[in-house]
Amino acid sequence: MQNQSVTRETIAAASPEKSEGSSSTQHVIEQMEMYGTRPFSDEEDHRPLPDSELVNNALDEVFGILAEIFTDTRLEDQLSSVLSDVVNSFNRRVSNVERSIDANTYSRRELHDNFDGSEVTTSKLERLTAEGATMVEARDALET
Repeated sequence: MQNQSVTRETIAAASPEKSEGSSSTQHVIEQMEMYGTRPFSDEEDHRPLPDSELVNNALDEVFGILAEIFTDTRLEDQLSSVLSDVVNSFNRRVSNVERSIDANTYSRRELHDNFDGSEVTTSKLERLTAEGATMVEARDALET
């Protein structure tokens, strides 16, 4: 086994803390690159949806692994229930998203019916429309 000495330089190089000579802005950017960031719930999310082929392949693997784990064991009789529960979790999620879509549609109709032409109302309507489109995309992605 190789003896590795720990120096101040190796600690500083591996540390996510702000390094000397870099600006605060650079530090924030480095942290965002390292740990990622996501928008708040009231902000538009520009991240892509997962690739449907990748999702389908991953789910095929999950079902295959579950079948492999349960087959030829005392829990083999439970396999169909477990697999059904996995499918049902996606169905429940889709139902929840559809309820959110319905609520969003109702809010947009109500706002449209009471539209007063103000910039605030227009902004709210645009936000609700963008949120609704995102919800529809999420529902469609979960259904595939």
